[in-house]
Amino acid sequence: MARQFFRGRPFRNTHENRAFDRLCHAVELYTQNTDDVRVIGNVEYDSGQIDALVLKSHAITIVDFKDWGGVITIGPNLPWVNQDGVKVKGGSYANPFMQICAYRAELASDLETAKWPGQDYSHISGFVGR
Repeated sequence: MARQFFRGRPFRNTHENRAFDRLCHAVELYTQNTDDVRVIGNVEYDSGQIDALVLKSHAITIVDFKDWGGVITIGPNLPWVNQDGVKVKGGSYANPFMQICAYRAELASDLETAKWPGQDYSHISGFVGR
């Protein structure tokens, strides 16, 4: 099996390029040589753009990169706020959790209708990283 990494084109933001490189490095370090893992960066599709997809034989994980650190107060339906009182948005969504949920539903719908109908896409997960 293999670990493969793809980035269609560089990200617009420096922090996204750096985060993608760190993600690829982490996959190299923490997966076994027997793991079949694909990491695809800067994925554009009909419904939008995803920072990264991590694909394994029984899992799909959507990864969204943010340029925030420190203490962040979070909630699933509330704005995320860092220690300086600045809101951490999720694109056009109120917070990154809502953004990932929307991406997950859109990706599952796109895969169901256009690519592989009849599959169970409830295993798609999400991750917000820096």
